[in-house]
Amino acid sequence: EQVGETISATLADATSRYNVNENVRADGERITCEWHNRVVTDDSGSVVALFSLFQDITDRVRREEAVEQLHETARSLMRAETPEDVATIVVEAVRDILDIPVNSVHLRTSSADRLEPVACTDEARELVGPLPSFEPGRGLAWRVYESGTIETFDDVSTVEDRYNPETNVQSEMILPLREHCVLLAGSPAAAAFD
Repeated sequence: EQVGETISATLADATSRYNVNENVRADGERITCEWHNRVVTDDSGSVVALFSLFQDITDRVRREEAVEQLHETARSLMRAETPEDVATIVVEAVRDILDIPVNSVHLRTSSADRLEPVACTDEARELVGPLPSFEPGRGLAWRVYESGTIETFDDVSTVEDRYNPETNVQSEMILPLREHCVLLAGSPAAAAFD
């Protein structure tokens, strides 16, 4: 319908038209396209063709949407009242904006003797089961917390000091969030994080 309306309007007044719409490729993938349409006339001014040029802008639209979602997340973080609220917002943003469904935040307890899980996705619970607490010197999460350096593991089963040798997590990324907590992101696939 949108294409028909654009063609009719362009032909009716012989002006250029610009529009953006969703299109479906032959393989079924939905993409967003930017269209530039104009009429082509002969020497007498009669319309002989309609010229349309399009560009797939799906990636650009997704980036713009992600930036807007990140701004909304920042606003939500500013309104958060507790560390647990912040952790929940972070977990949801990582899942929804970064498309990492298996993730959790482990907060350093006030007694500073362990990292406790305070927020996680349903996908994390399904893959891992009950989330562990990490005590000093135990597991990759504590190591990353102490070092303050992001670490990515393409195959956790090959890492000696992993917390749970029987884990269903194949690859893992652990990010320290200052001295407060760590964000754990996992996947049942190897080398899931680039």
